[in-house]
Formats: sequence, structure tokens, C-alpha cells
Amino acid sequence: MAEEGPPPEAAQPAMALVYPEDVVDKLKMLDYEQQFCKHLGLKPLHPIFLMSPSASPSEQFFTFTNLVSWLLSLNGQRFEPPDQFADPNATAVNVLDVLRAGGFPSDFPPNKIRTGFGDMVCVILDALLDSALQQKGIAFSPPVHEPVD
Repeated sequence: MAEEGPPPEAAQPAMALVYPEDVVDKLKMLDYEQQFCKHLGLKPLHPIFLMSPSASPSEQFFTFTNLVSWLLSLNGQRFEPPDQFADPNATAVNVLDVLRAGGFPSDFPPNKIRTGFGDMVCVILDALLDSALQQKGIAFSPPVHEPVD
């Protein structure tokens, strides 16, 4: 008899809700409100911003590319963020090239990040955040469960 349980796809919607929360929490650990948002005159991000289209797609992509630039700088790499009116197709290709050169996730088509939201955007930000946190000496370890008597 096959093992019962929800199919792997059933975990996807739940993960889509948790992933952007993790990204925003990690951004807060790096004091991005002061170091990033205030510098660019942006409001702190809501996790929904990372997973759904906004009223201004160019602003959403601009925010994403600036986050990538800032996180790469925390990782000792340089990526000059494009201006808000740069061609999003060319910018997406450039972002993926820089990520690939740095050993970060980049094995997907540019149209997956061109919108500035979605799973691949979260994958990229999460990888950059993990590396930046590690650079700052912040590490996560699995929980230790004490045996129950």
C-alpha cells in the first residue's frame, strides 16, 4: 500500500505564503529599513509585495533590482542598479549574469524575474540574504529537541 498524505504540490501554496515572510524577516535582521528603504525613500516591504503583482510593475521590478544590488554589496560584489526606466528584459538578463558569476541561483529564464515578484524572486533574495547574514556572522541551525521523559 502506498504511503498516504498530501501530494507534494499541496505544500506549494503554503510554502508560497511562508517564503516571502522569511525573506522579509531576514531583511529586517539586516536592518534594511534604515540601510535600504530609508536610503531610497521606500516603505518597508510587505511579504505580499514579493508574491503578487503591484499597481506599478516598473516600481516593483525597480525595488527588486535595487534589493539585489544592495544584497550583492553586502556580499562583497558590485552590481549597479539600473534606473527605473531601463529595459526590464536587458536588466533581468544582467541580474542573472551577475548572480551566475557569484554562484547564486540563476538557472531560470529572465522572464521569471522580470516582473519583480514570484517564487524565483524569493529564491534569489533568500539566497542573497543567507549569504549576507553569514557574512555578518549570523547563522541558523536546526532546533534541538530535548528527549521527553
